[in-house]
Amino acid sequence: MTQEIDTPEPQTAQEPPINSDDFAPAVEALPEDLRALNLAIEIYPDAAANYMARGDYFRQQREFVLAAADYRRALELVNQELARSRWGFTAQAVRDSVLLRLQEMGVAHE
Repeated sequence: MTQEIDTPEPQTAQEPPINSDDFAPAVEALPEDLRALNLAIEIYPDAAANYMARGDYFRQQREFVLAAADYRRALELVNQELARSRWGFTAQAVRDSVLLRLQEMGVAHE
């Protein structure tokens, strides 16, 4: 007769909750330009131009992965705006700029 043994699930340590104080030193260490761009995105998270601007910042810093991520987010937002709007001249200009930047970086999109 075979007896099955119940083995307990491995216990994982509970991480303490993260709060904004955990990030205070890191945020203060960021360059002022980047802090301003992050704040703009925090206040206006649906503004594609903010992501494009921060992507430009990262691109100038040669942080191409971060730049591409922001450009893709800008593209996603601007495409949503174009789908909702009948007058998307500004959105189209942002979209064209983002597509050009991604093309210059050799990054796939859409």
